[in-house]
Order: sequence, then structure tokens, then C-alpha cells
Amino acid sequence: EDVRISQLLAGNETHPIELPTRFSATSLKTYDSCPLKFKFRYVLKIPSEPKIFFDFGSVIHNVIELLATQKMEGVLPTREDAHRVLDLLWPKTAFLTTTQEQEKKETAIRILDTYLAWELQNQNAILGSEESFTFKQGDISFNGNIDRIEQTPDGQLRVIDFKTGKKPSSLTKARIPEEIQLNLYSLAIQNVYGKLPQAASFFYLEEGKMVDYIPKNDTIEAFCDKLNEITDAVRNRAFDPCPGWDCSYCDYAGLCEALERRE
Repeated sequence: EDVRISQLLAGNETHPIELPTRFSATSLKTYDSCPLKFKFRYVLKIPSEPKIFFDFGSVIHNVIELLATQKMEGVLPTREDAHRVLDLLWPKTAFLTTTQEQEKKETAIRILDTYLAWELQNQNAILGSEESFTFKQGDISFNGNIDRIEQTPDGQLRVIDFKTGKKPSSLTKARIPEEIQLNLYSLAIQNVYGKLPQAASFFYLEEGKMVDYIPKNDTIEAFCDKLNEITDAVRNRAFDPCPGWDCSYCDYAGLCEALERRE
């Protein structure tokens, strides 16, 4: 594996390296933050170090998906339902100590309580839960999964992405129209339903905070321009590093010459 990575970095592979023609919100955000990291992950396909922890967010998302399915079948989920599903999906062997497990379980219960209180007041109909999408612009495909697609009583569409962490301070009202994930989801809705959603939102469940983006034609056009910039840059093999404060946390820090020069 080390020999293969050396060959990739040197450009000495027997077969030419194919550039990706399929993008997700995650890969787009990766390129936007650091083109070199995008190259390591999505072009050279160098595996990152395995993480020895369970994915807390995935457990919560799976519980919410099952509760949403129950609501779509006409039954409003209860706290008992949520706790029962959480117990079924909870990975008891993923923790080093019982104290660690108890703390995480209590956080999960608080998050689900916030979700259920919101759901109790939510008058929108669920059109899709963990809904996958794919659409094309020219020869480039975009894909992903939307946590929740809803229809309001007056027939408008809403998109919600559930977050189990806290709202980042960088996500300001001024920055939200540039947010890649919500814009991509809005564009996907337009491709499927023929119209933009009334709103696309991040729901930070730990804080009970909803952050709304109201997509408009001009913001979507600006986002399409950004998509073209990113995909054109990938075609042109523009993979310059973008050193920042988070470099030391990067899975590919050991391969980055720019980081070595900084140090």
C-alpha cells in the first residue's frame, strides 16, 4: 500500500488517474476547503486512517428515520417509541467505560426529546426521509441524501438536515446563502419537483436551533457558478493546498508538503 501511494503521489501509476465526474456535498466542501485534500481523497483515493469510535450522528439519524417512517404511516411517534428504537440501535460495545456510555446515552435522549417536541408542533407532511437524489449538469453528476423533505399545509416544500453537533460560529446569516450542502439540496429539489423549496434548514438538535436558508433564483445561480468553478478546477487538475488552522487534524497531514514547509 505504501508503494502504491508513493506511485500515486509521483504520478507513476501504470494507468492514468481518472478524475471524478460525480460530486456530493461532502466532496464539494472538501475541495472548497482544500483542493489538495480533495485530490488525496477523491482522485488518488488514498484511504484515511480508521477511526476507532462509533458514529453517534448515524445512530441518531437512524432513529429519526424510523420515527419519520412511523409518522408517514399515520402514527405520531412517542418518547417511548424513540427510547425503544434507540435501545435497539445503541452499540453497547463501542465504549471504553460505562460512564462514557451513560453520558453519550443521556445526550442522545436529550436530542431525541428535542426532536419529538419539535415534531409534535410540526404541521408539515413528510414527503421523504433519507431521500437519495442524483441529477446532472452536462457530464457532471451530483448526488446525496436529504434527511427530510416536507410539504407545508399551503403546498410549499421544505428541506431539513438534522445535525447532532452544535451550530458552528462560522455559519452566520451572511454566510448561509453560500452554504454548499443546503444549496445542493435546494437544487436537487428544483430538479425533482420543478421548483425551489420555500426553505432549506439545518436543525441543530443538541441546541434546538433551526438555521434557515431561503433559496432564491439569484442565490441558486451564484451557487451554480460555484459548482462550475469547482468542477472546472478539478478537470484542470488544480489541486493546490490551502493551509489553515485545521491542517493538524487532516487525515492526510503526513502527505502534505505545504504543511511540512509551514512547520
